[in-house]
Amino acid sequence: MSELEFAHQASHDALTGLANRVLFAERLAVAMTGRLGRPHTADVGLLYIDLDGFKPINDSYGHEAGDEVLQTVAHRLSTHVRPQDSVGRLGGDEFAVCAPRVDAAALSALAGRIDRALAEPHRIHGRNVVVRGSIGGYLGAAGDAAADALDAADRAMCAVKNLRPHRISSAG
Repeated sequence: MSELEFAHQASHDALTGLANRVLFAERLAVAMTGRLGRPHTADVGLLYIDLDGFKPINDSYGHEAGDEVLQTVAHRLSTHVRPQDSVGRLGGDEFAVCAPRVDAAALSALAGRIDRALAEPHRIHGRNVVVRGSIGGYLGAAGDAAADALDAADRAMCAVKNLRPHRISSAG
């Protein structure tokens, strides 16, 4: 195995091919610091996505079906972001999107597109199964700590889980 292949394996989720938590955090940190020297404008969007009803997929249909759902979710997320955005699997059924150079309206539109994409059914053992996502958003500015921004988006996502049937929330 070459050094490049090893580096890729170390920084990407083996199942989905998305950035893993470490690489995603690095990309988020670069986005948050990459525009220092510019006015303190909130223009780094962050979405934290937790799948709803994922555990019953594994319990009812098996882990292979659950893995297929995670791969499909990764594909859906990747196809709804811009080329400069980063998508990561943070672990289990949690994903995140870093969208630099956006405003609140663009971040909200991205969250809406992702929400609609996640609402599309998955075909599992001949049945249509819907696995939606709770989406929390945060709009950060250059100089904000990446860990704080991720925590704020996670808190917004947790608020969504408590606000059924509404599924998208913003913090900050």
